[in-house]
Amino acid sequence: MANYKRNRPPYRSAYRGYQANHSSSYYKRKQEDESIVFIRRFMFQSMICLCLLMSVLVIQKLPNVLLYESVKSVMMGSFPFAKYEQMYQDFLSNMLPFEYRLPKATDSTSPVNGMQGTTVDESGNPIEIEGNSTNSIFDVSQAINNTYNNMVLKDYENGVIIEIKQDEEIRSFVPGIVLNVGLDDKISNFMNIQLQNEWILTVGFLENRKVSQYQHIKIGDVLGVGSVIDVPGTDFGEDAFYYLSLKDQDGQYQDIAAYLESLMQ
Repeated sequence: MANYKRNRPPYRSAYRGYQANHSSSYYKRKQEDESIVFIRRFMFQSMICLCLLMSVLVIQKLPNVLLYESVKSVMMGSFPFAKYEQMYQDFLSNMLPFEYRLPKATDSTSPVNGMQGTTVDESGNPIEIEGNSTNSIFDVSQAINNTYNNMVLKDYENGVIIEIKQDEEIRSFVPGIVLNVGLDDKISNFMNIQLQNEWILTVGFLENRKVSQYQHIKIGDVLGVGSVIDVPGTDFGEDAFYYLSLKDQDGQYQDIAAYLESLMQ
């Protein structure tokens, strides 16, 4: 009699274990979650490092405020603000469909007090501008001549001292950017103006300063008024005065009188 159990094939299960059948969107969300966790962890660690760094800087800065300000002034003074400002102006002017030009130091007159319109005719004569009758035209050439003719001391602290009436406004005859303002024991209240050629014009003995740091200066803008000063060895009387000096881009003092003469030509 045949043995059926011996001839039966062994039983083999088709179960291969549980395999999750997730869609591609699941794995995509999982990767995004891991990325978000990594970004959050990185941001948190960065904030901690930033706080520690700021704490160190504050601690290091407290006893060295003067050194910090000196380094800041040097760094800001070495950047040619006025040069790049002129480049941007030229670039934007070329893009616009009309011709526009900012006033330059060679212009004989310039409007002040917010007036608009043409200030000179084809012959270079001033033209009255419509508007408030109290507005006046700033004559650049006359201002430069007055500055040159009113120099009373030509060898003071590498610059010159200009005489001016008390409470008379000191107006800028060149465009530029105010790099810094401060107080000096030699020239009292002062400001450094960076010109378009990267030279630095320093104006000292200023009272009632009308401009602030990093402000763009236009021709005719009021800088302030002069001061009643007392320089040893001089007798200036009761008039007001202010100080002018000029440095080139290398920090070397230049002859401010010769510079004024070049502007008058």
